[in-house]
Amino acid sequence: MEALVQHVTNHPVLSALLAVALAMVIGMEIRGRGRRGTDLSPADAVRAINDGAIVVDVRGTSAFEQGHIIDAHNMPLSEMEQKIGTLQKHKNGAVLVCCDNGMTSGKAAGLLREQGFGAVAMLKGGLNAWRQESLPLQSGKARRRGDSA
Repeated sequence: MEALVQHVTNHPVLSALLAVALAMVIGMEIRGRGRRGTDLSPADAVRAINDGAIVVDVRGTSAFEQGHIIDAHNMPLSEMEQKIGTLQKHKNGAVLVCCDNGMTSGKAAGLLREQGFGAVAMLKGGLNAWRQESLPLQSGKARRRGDSA
């Protein structure tokens, strides 16, 4: 402990920079999790779906039609702000957002949280992780949010 105190005393600028960098990383991580939602592994996502979570796939229509989680609804990220109202009846329920690799779904989850959706989760690793776990996919025509089910 004395060595740490001596190091901080001898290198105040470096110590201050390290403290600021750590505070920024911690702050960004906390803020990012609160805004985006929770990351669920494919196994946890299956449990959430079985418990009634709806799945919103934010990939483009052609990618969605090539393979998507069974009963998922296609709402491309580019259309989400205009069509988010179609999800209002699920505002108090669980929503699982997915994309190809888990990167795009963060923005979609943030939009949902901004609109007051409380139980928003993202598929960690996206459909790539889903495929790696050999979980079932459905292919075919996109079932879009707002279309009659």
